[in-house]
Amino acid sequence: MWIVFASHLDPFGCLTNFLDAAFRNVFNGGVIVVSATDIASLYGTCPAPALRNYGARIVRTDFFKEMAARVVVSALARCVTSLVCLLPPQQGHVTPGIYLLGNPER
Repeated sequence: MWIVFASHLDPFGCLTNFLDAAFRNVFNGGVIVVSATDIASLYGTCPAPALRNYGARIVRTDFFKEMAARVVVSALARCVTSLVCLLPPQQGHVTPGIYLLGNPER
């Protein structure tokens, strides 16, 4: 079994399919860096995939980038709570993709 202290999750498309495996393989106190590249659904251009993949209804607003970051954080929180862990988000950065940094605590 591998002990991973840092993990970078950067899938092509929706990242919710890979969150469970990423959190299970990171050591207690390790760091997970998440990149979301499906920005069409997260920015509100295509709201149906956002509802299907993230469980969130997204509308196009002036603050759509912040809303996208919050949707990704909520998807992370739902995955972490199913594993009985804590996830304090450390840093959020929005550019063409969404990058969030956090270290899960068991």
